[in-house]
Amino acid sequence: DTRGYLFAIDLEHGKVLWEKQLHSKMVTALTSLSGALAASGDWTGKIVLWRTSDGTELGNFQQHRDRITSLLNIETPVTEALDPPRPTLISASRDGTVRLWYPTQNRLVRFSDLHQPVTALVPLQALEILAATASGEVCILDLATTKTLQAFDSQLHHVAAMEVFNDSIIAISGEGENRLIQLPK
Repeated sequence: DTRGYLFAIDLEHGKVLWEKQLHSKMVTALTSLSGALAASGDWTGKIVLWRTSDGTELGNFQQHRDRITSLLNIETPVTEALDPPRPTLISASRDGTVRLWYPTQNRLVRFSDLHQPVTALVPLQALEILAATASGEVCILDLATTKTLQAFDSQLHHVAAMEVFNDSIIAISGEGENRLIQLPK
């Protein structure tokens, strides 16, 4: 919530199982790393790794200089590309960076700077992801090399969210505009 609290709710019975304040500011992103672990990001750029059963904080790290806009857990096939395989977390922020983490080690592996606020992430294959920016640009990033493989204009003023279906991207502005974009070959 806006105060930095996380809540676990039993959906079947509508009961709160636990609540914990793991952040000092608003929680802005959340992802499951496995059935037992999750990560959340906040307005200040802090990422917290926690146990889903009781909300116990297992670690935190802060490399971003602005709010976290997206967290992405890529267990397959990304971890197969890493030797040895391990939990992998990708974070994006309004500071313009996309970062690859080994969260259970609280370790930043590498990052890519897009020099403009990053608003959404979508996995493609191995360590390749789509990153959308506040200006409407969509980039294909290779996090193995931290290089931008390709960048193209979504023709939206702002990309708030996106998803890949077959060979197309559905991009949403959050301002009533949507675009279906063919993925470049």
